Amino acid sequence: QLKLKTLILGDNKLSGEIPQAFFRLSSLQYLNLESNMLSKALPPNIGKLLPHLVEFTLENNMFEGSIPDSLGNNALGLTKIDLSYNNFTGRIPTSLGKLSNLTFLNLEDNQLVARNNQDWEFLNALRNCRSLEVFSLSYNELQGSLPQSISNLPTSLQVLLLGGNSLSGQVPHSIGKLSALTWLGLGQNNFSGTIEGWIENLRSLGRLSLQSN
Repeated sequence: QLKLKTLILGDNKLSGEIPQAFFRLSSLQYLNLESNMLSKALPPNIGKLLPHLVEFTLENNMFEGSIPDSLGNNALGLTKIDLSYNNFTGRIPTSLGKLSNLTFLNLEDNQLVARNNQDWEFLNALRNCRSLEVFSLSYNELQGSLPQSISNLPTSLQVLLLGGNSLSGQVPHSIGKLSALTWLGLGQNNFSGTIEGWIENLRSLGRLSLQSN
C-alpha cells in the first residue's frame, strides 16, 4: 500500500466528491484540497480512515453536511483544520475538544449554527485544546447572546473572530479572561451596550473590530 504522507492538490479544477481512493491513504498526514470545486458531504468516518492527519485544509470549496465527529474522535494528531468558505451546516462538534495539539481552527463562511446552550457546548469542549491560537467562526449562523462560557476557550488563544453572525445583547465580561488575544473580531452583529468591563483586561489586543453593531 502507498505510504503517501502529503497530498497537496489546491488551486485546481477538481469537482464532485473526494475520490474514495484518497481515504485508503491511511498514512496521510497533510491533505490540502483548497480552492477547488469539490462538493458533497465528508464521510462520517473520515477520522478513522485518515487517523494520522496533522493538517486538513479544505477551504474554498462547496462541501456540505455536518463536520464529522470522527475528526475529533480519531485523528488525534490534528494541529490545523481549515474548512472555511464551504457550505457546512449543523453544530460545531464537541469532539474537536479532544484535539490537544490543535493550534488553528478556521470554520468561517459556512452555515454552522448555535442557538441554544447545547449548540454552544463546543466552547466548553475546546478548553482542552491548550495550544489553540486561532479560532474563526465569522460569517456563520450564530444567534442570540454570546454565552459567558466564551471564557472557557483556552488562554493560549490569540485570534478570535465572530463577525458576520446574528449575535446580540452585551458582549460577556468573561471574554476579558482571554488575555492573550491580539485580534478580536465582533463586527457585523447585533451587539449593544458598553465595552467597559472586559476591554481593559485584553492588554495584548492590537486589532479590535466592532463595526456594524
